[in-house]
Amino acid sequence: MAHASSFSADLDKLIFQPAEVDIDAECLKNIYKSDHAYVNKLVENILSHVERRRARLEGIRRSSTRRKLGTNIQKLATATQDFVQDFSGIFEIIKGIDSRVGSIAYGTFSLLLTVAKNKQQHEDVITSALEDLGRWLSRLRAIERSEYDNDAILQFVLEIYIKVIDFGRDAVLYYGSSSSKRVFQAVARPAQSASQKQAAEIRSLIADLMQELLIIQHDYIRTIKSHLEREQQEEHQRCVDNLERLFGVSSDLCAKNMIQESNRRFEGMFSKGKPKAGFARKAPQLEQISLDALAERSEYRSWMANSSSCLLLLEGENYDAYDTSPRLCWLSPVAVQFYQHFDELKNCYILYHFIDEGARGIEGSETGINMMLKSIVLQLLRENRGVCKKLFDRIQHLSTLPAAEQENLFEILYHVLRTFSQEKTIYIAVSGVENMFSNPPTRLFGRLLKLIRSSDVLVTVKVLVICRSGYWPNAGSKDRSDLQRALAIGGHEELLLAVFVAFGWKQRSLGN
Repeated sequence: MAHASSFSADLDKLIFQPAEVDIDAECLKNIYKSDHAYVNKLVENILSHVERRRARLEGIRRSSTRRKLGTNIQKLATATQDFVQDFSGIFEIIKGIDSRVGSIAYGTFSLLLTVAKNKQQHEDVITSALEDLGRWLSRLRAIERSEYDNDAILQFVLEIYIKVIDFGRDAVLYYGSSSSKRVFQAVARPAQSASQKQAAEIRSLIADLMQELLIIQHDYIRTIKSHLEREQQEEHQRCVDNLERLFGVSSDLCAKNMIQESNRRFEGMFSKGKPKAGFARKAPQLEQISLDALAERSEYRSWMANSSSCLLLLEGENYDAYDTSPRLCWLSPVAVQFYQHFDELKNCYILYHFIDEGARGIEGSETGINMMLKSIVLQLLRENRGVCKKLFDRIQHLSTLPAAEQENLFEILYHVLRTFSQEKTIYIAVSGVENMFSNPPTRLFGRLLKLIRSSDVLVTVKVLVICRSGYWPNAGSKDRSDLQRALAIGGHEELLLAVFVAFGWKQRSLGN
C-alpha cells in the first residue's frame, strides 16, 4: 500500500483533473486552495496555542506542591474550558468547509460508500466525545472547588483535564488535514480506533473519579451520621439528667446498678464475718427458683402467652433468710435472670427492687411507691430517646403541679406508655415488695393494673411481682375476693382476669 503522503498527493491530482462525471474542476480547485489556506492557518495557530498551554499545564503538574495544587488546578480548569470553547468554534468552521469539499471529492470514486461510512463513524465518535466532555467540564469545576483539600481527587481532575487537551488537539489535527488525507485514514485503519480509545480513557477516568467521590461521600455521610448520633445521645443524656434532678433521684436508679448493688451487699454480708477455725465465712450456696423452673409453671406460661397487659404475682419461701437485718440484701435470682433474658432480646424491660430503702432516706410506703414509679419512668425514657424528647416538656410541667406527687407520677407514666408503639412489649419486674409494706399496697398494684389496661395504652405491659410466702391473701380459684381487695380492684372481674398467681416456690441451702 502506498504511503499516506504519496497516496494523498495522487488523490489530490485526481481531484484536480476533470473526470467522466460533470465536475467543475476550476471551482473545485479554488475551494480546495481556500480550504487549505484558511484551515492551515487556523490549525497552525490553534496547535501552537495548545502546545504552549499543554507545556505550561505539564509544568504545573510536575512542579505543584500540595499547597499550590488547588490554585493551579483552578488555573488549569479555566485554561482547559477556554480551549474547548475556542476549539468548538473552529471545529464548526472546519466541518463546514469539509462538507463543501468532501461531497464533490467522494463523488468521483467508487469507494464512496465505504469511505463515507468509516469517515462518518470516526467523526461521530469525536463529536459525541466532545459533547460529553463539554458537559463534564463544568462538573469538574464544581468537583475541584468542593474537594479543594483532597489531593487524590485533584489528581484525578488534573489527569482528566490533560486527557481532554490531548483529545482536543488530536481532533484539531484530524479536521485540519486535507479531505484526501481523511479519506485515506478512513480506508487505512479502523474508523474509530484512535479517538474511541482516547474517549474511552477519559470516560474511564471520570468513572474512577466518581467512584472515588462516592467513597468520600459515604465517608462524609458516616461521619455526619456519627456526629449527629453523638449529639442526639448527648442531648438525650442531658434530658435524662434533668429529669433525675427534677425527680430528686440519683443516676444509679436503674436495673444494672440495682443488680450490682444487690451482689455487693450479698457478698459483703459474709466477707465481714469473723473466721471460724481459721476459715473465713463464705456466702452459702442457695437453691432458688430459676427462670427455667418458673417457665415450667402453667401460670407463667399463661401470663406470657396472654396478648394483653397483665400481672403475675410470684410468691415463695423467704429468699433472704440469711439476712439478719430488716433490709433486703439481694435480688431474687429469678428477677435477675428475667431481666437478663429480655435485655439480651433488646426488648423494653424494667427492673425495680425495694433494696435498702432506709439508706435512701425513704420513710413510709407512699414515698416507696413514688420512688418505684420514678424508677420505671426513668428506665423507660432512658431506653427510648424519641419518647423522652417528645414528652420532656409535659413531664416538666406535670412535675411542677401542686397536686399530690403520686398522682402526678401516675399521670406521667400514663403519658409515657401511651407514646410507645403497639408493637412493643414492656416487661416490668418488681422485687422485694414486702420490704416496704407489711400488707399489700392497695394504692399501687390496682392503680398500675388499671393504667396498663387502659384503652389509650396500646403497648402491651407485663408486670412480674416477686415477694415472700404469705404476703398475698387467699387467691384460690373459687374465692379471690381477698386478692381483689388487696389489689384495690373491687369487683372488677375483667381486671382480675388479668392477674395470674404462682405460689409455692422454695429456697433452701444446698446440702441441708
